[in-house]
Amino acid sequence: MKNFLTTATLLFTLSQGIQAETFTTAGLASNVSTPANPNSYRITDNLINVSGAVWSNTLVDLNSNSFMISYDVNLGSLNGGGDGIAFVLQPNQPSSTLVGNNGEALGFGIGTNCYANINSANCAANFSTSLGITFDTYPNTNQPIYDHIALVKNGDTRGTRGFPLLAPAVQMHTTKADVEDNLLYNVMITWDHINKTLAVDFDGSRRITFNNDVVNTIFGGNGNLFWGITGSTGGQKNLQEIFNLTSVYFGPLPVQMSSFNINKTETNAALLNWSTSSERNNNYFTVERSADAKNFEAVTKVKAAGNTTSNKTYSAIDAMPLSGLSYYRIKQTDFDGKSSYSNVLPFENNKTIGNLIDNITLYPVPASSEINIDFASESESLATIYVYDVFGKQMIVANQNLIIGGNTITLDILELTVGTYFVNVVNTNGVIIKGKQFNKLN
Repeated sequence: MKNFLTTATLLFTLSQGIQAETFTTAGLASNVSTPANPNSYRITDNLINVSGAVWSNTLVDLNSNSFMISYDVNLGSLNGGGDGIAFVLQPNQPSSTLVGNNGEALGFGIGTNCYANINSANCAANFSTSLGITFDTYPNTNQPIYDHIALVKNGDTRGTRGFPLLAPAVQMHTTKADVEDNLLYNVMITWDHINKTLAVDFDGSRRITFNNDVVNTIFGGNGNLFWGITGSTGGQKNLQEIFNLTSVYFGPLPVQMSSFNINKTETNAALLNWSTSSERNNNYFTVERSADAKNFEAVTKVKAAGNTTSNKTYSAIDAMPLSGLSYYRIKQTDFDGKSSYSNVLPFENNKTIGNLIDNITLYPVPASSEINIDFASESESLATIYVYDVFGKQMIVANQNLIIGGNTITLDILELTVGTYFVNVVNTNGVIIKGKQFNKLN
């Protein structure tokens, strides 16, 4: 199940890279798309000894294209059922017959009988040249007992028949040994053609990062490949499906972010930390927040590195987050003005409101010379009023002794430039009430 409260691993994407893509099903795979869940496929029915595949009809040149491919997967409900699915890169034209062996082969790999005779021919000739990312839910010979992810070459899902595993098998989920629980998990696979890096994320966590010139080491210099999702069952059965299959293709990746998380400080501020593994033409980041995860406002800007292939870390603080549940994202802006966004993370500000009533009224709106701030207090105290611009810069600070009941503060805003501003109120105990927005006119 998706968990956005944990540290997120993500990739900034440009919307113009999304392709109107077509797919071909093979074997027993079937299209189960709906308007709410487009590009969705059943890879295997809840049957034994079956296999299926869905292939993208878009030929991708790994030498000149990077990509991000994302989908939600349901790996069935039978713990110990067969057998798993795989993401496969290979050079063959998609067709309704392009599917491999059942069981541990996961619809593309070497069949069990081939392991029994080390001198036998490769029993999955269609995929004798391939790179597979296996999401394996059954512990076959030489495989972990937990549900795992591995990178395999030329269909050798065990890594014992002449093609050792490209990356050691890791537990699929960071905390669960078993993901055959009838829940949806997000899978994201990225290829950075500049840095020759293949990365696999499962349920929002980076599980594998593989740095290798796979075009030359696996495909003999041929970077023109097709990709697809394959799967199979053996003596055990499981329903295996994918939903919302999405592909995004890039030239050089503008920004590849390797982490993004939010923590609460002792003063109840929101501390945002993120890091990038590479940046191209990157001018600055903007921290944005929202009360509803739909309408975002800018909090502050952070200067970016421009162009780099080194790891960079960034941080920003929202000293006055909204009360209750709010949401944050990072906007990345290039030097040419193009922008992209991170995913959205929630933040819970559950500090009690205390003796301030969370109800601010501003008037007149918009304002040109003065702004009146009306709010109520349940006790006598001293309040400080802060006015910030859209970049989080403090523009005005004013103090006011509060009385029980209604209070009105009038601020002189004549010196403010035309634009959008935000108001927050803090009492002597440091209790914050939610700010309101106003526009300054000439």
